[in-house]
Amino acid sequence: MPYVDQIVLASLVASLIASLVWQWRRGLRGRRYLAGVFGLFYGLTLVVMLGLHCVDVTWGVTHHITSMTGKPMTYDWRTYSLLLFGAVLIVQGVGCVRAAARMGPADPAARVEVLRRAALVLAIVLPIIPIHAFFGYLIGGASTLTLAAVALGGHAARRQSAAPLAVSAV
Repeated sequence: MPYVDQIVLASLVASLIASLVWQWRRGLRGRRYLAGVFGLFYGLTLVVMLGLHCVDVTWGVTHHITSMTGKPMTYDWRTYSLLLFGAVLIVQGVGCVRAAARMGPADPAARVEVLRRAALVLAIVLPIIPIHAFFGYLIGGASTLTLAAVALGGHAARRQSAAPLAVSAV
């Protein structure tokens, strides 16, 4: 598909800005803000990148573009698996977006959902590294960073919410 890389890059920049603004306007601050932004941007990254991946694969098949193997793309097992791979990661991305939108003191289970989905994506993507190192390292690194940021952000949220309970109980 023409200009797919530029479309992905512009969409990711817009997703980052939207993630920063959305979590700030929801009132998240400090580590919870960082965790919320990472979770939301990670989910949007999966949706944008893999959504356009599926569009690009479909474009290649319908226009018989030469694939990485040197042959014109046709609908076959390889194409089906590329589309299925994209769909599986899009579903995880949508789940991360929905959970990250609920993150904060109101829904502590949302943080666990983002962690679970990011760990699943990491498990799916790590075996891809020998086949497609760029994508494997890119999504593997994003998954690892998201796991760390959301885990640390949730840890800080538990400590912050425990202090007011102890003060109010006295």
